[in-house]
Amino acid sequence: MESVVGRRVFVGSVVAGLPLLAGAGGRAFAQAGAAGPHLHPAAVAAADPVLDHLVRQIAAAHNAARARRPRGEDARAIASQLKTLAVYAKQIDLDARVRAGVRDLVAVHGREAVMYHEVELAARQASLERFGFRVEARALNYPVHADHTARAAALDALLADGLSPTWQRIARTLEQIAPEIDRRGAPVVAVKARQDAIWYGAFCDSLWADYERAQLMAAPVCWASTMPLGSFLVPTCVALEGGAMTLLFIYLFYCAGFWW
Repeated sequence: MESVVGRRVFVGSVVAGLPLLAGAGGRAFAQAGAAGPHLHPAAVAAADPVLDHLVRQIAAAHNAARARRPRGEDARAIASQLKTLAVYAKQIDLDARVRAGVRDLVAVHGREAVMYHEVELAARQASLERFGFRVEARALNYPVHADHTARAAALDALLADGLSPTWQRIARTLEQIAPEIDRRGAPVVAVKARQDAIWYGAFCDSLWADYERAQLMAAPVCWASTMPLGSFLVPTCVALEGGAMTLLFIYLFYCAGFWW
């Protein structure tokens, strides 16, 4: 209970004080954004304490869901953090910086290379663990078999809008499925869930679609974070990966019928 209250207090304080926090943690972002679309802020923006804290809060909620199997309260907690992250991203103009970083990748390597890029598993695990995520190897290795159309759509959305809409979408999905998770409870028989067309269509398909889209968008962002002057994107990469990982955990337990 104390941890839940603590998260709520923090979320409220961040939303109430975003202009002040953005000035302290994200002023370098805003100044760099005004300089031009291809000038990436480096060391100062990489140490944004608000962004770092929000990602670690997502990691804490993710770890709780992983430890005891996902509950509705876990989905709501992560949704709350993602919505706050989206608000803060707008305050520091993070979407513009993400778009610029990914545009640079496309300009240098081409659309196809960016669309089909996959971050090495060891690098993904190291980034997630750096921010406190307890990583399950089997989930990290879970394949995404997206076609060219899906990959192109994900890249186009990233170049057009940045990441805030994706965080908001994941948050909405988590909020929508939380009551159903509460009703279903812990013991779920996968075969029965698959026989329920309404359940599988509205719940499992939406989970998988949002997970796949988030992973397709994470790869270019995480790649951009490894480029010179791109380290400011590391927490952004991890936040997207972590949110997606939560969707995957819920999917695997409630829709695929297995856990570890």
